[in-house]
Amino acid sequence: MKHLYVLIIIVMIVNNSFAQRTEKGESGVKSTVVKLIEVISGPKGVERDEKAFRDLFIDNARLGWIGTKEDKDAFVYITIDEFIKRSWKFYSEYGFNEKIYKNTINIYGNVAQVFQSYGTSINNEPERNRGINNIQLVYKDGKWKIISIIWENESIENKIPDKYLKLE
Repeated sequence: MKHLYVLIIIVMIVNNSFAQRTEKGESGVKSTVVKLIEVISGPKGVERDEKAFRDLFIDNARLGWIGTKEDKDAFVYITIDEFIKRSWKFYSEYGFNEKIYKNTINIYGNVAQVFQSYGTSINNEPERNRGINNIQLVYKDGKWKIISIIWENESIENKIPDKYLKLE
């Protein structure tokens, strides 16, 4: 009986180690950034899952976007709380959907960076914007967690390169 317990413990350790190694690779990064899009996307009238959204990030994560305001370059950098205050009500009132075109993933040790091309639509209307999310992640406590996201919508002057537009 003692040998059976030892065998069970060894199998559990090996399984757990294998799961973490698999999760730590590119598939783990991809599942995190895909989950991000799934959490913020949805039809009109459906509340977004704030807990699931927050669970994707480290505690002090930041989100930012680059654009133009009154013909000047603008950069806004906010906390998760500020993003939720600014976006959550709009997402559920009008419906918001983001589609991933392509994730370009780079990993070094416990650090990952993803260039994610996207298209967005409101209330299932035709696509309104396309752009690039630049997502930085760290492998922490057995999970990939987002440290920051900076995004920029495509413009006439700044087209998304074809290499980032292949649909996944």
